[in-house]
Amino acid sequence: MPYNRTQLIAQARQLLNDGTGLFWTDPELGDWVDQGTLDVSTKGRCVEFGTPILLQPNLNFYTAPSGAIGIEAVVYSTDGKALANLRLRQFGHVSAGNDNRASSYAHYGNTLYFFPVPGIQEAVTVFYWVSTTTVDLLPDGYETLVLLYVLKMARLKEQRYAEAAQLNAMYLAELQFQRNDLQDREPDSKEKLRLPDRIVRNG
Repeated sequence: MPYNRTQLIAQARQLLNDGTGLFWTDPELGDWVDQGTLDVSTKGRCVEFGTPILLQPNLNFYTAPSGAIGIEAVVYSTDGKALANLRLRQFGHVSAGNDNRASSYAHYGNTLYFFPVPGIQEAVTVFYWVSTTTVDLLPDGYETLVLLYVLKMARLKEQRYAEAAQLNAMYLAELQFQRNDLQDREPDSKEKLRLPDRIVRNG
């Protein structure tokens, strides 16, 4: 069961053995919950949203979704076909196709670029990561990371630096473990996306 902000504060206080709140106040612990949530969502890229963009004929650049810190995927809303993720420098060096559809995209700054230039109006859905201070938006299981962050900050205030360093190491190791399957990927290539040749066996 996921923890909300109030429950995380209570859990941290229990682990710190500070039921009175004389040394660590609730507002202080709450600030660390928010800071930890921001750090986890930014480094872990675990909070994802999807938003539609309507591609227009002869226009190949569009404003990226507000608050996006990275793009996970862009797919056509009609048939779910995914566009390849390329670098801008690769545009013009890959096959453009002949179906009036963009086949690839690049994310640079606050702009999404599409190649080849769309020839028809068609909607795509952009899936993107955001940073947040709202712990309720984290996927289940990520609250443990926030708790480790809070405990680290609490030990730093207490000037127990060795324990704080140990908690920080645990926090970073768990964050890396959670993000292993969300690491930034190399740009897609047709070879990587190509289906293996079918093998036909007689009999």
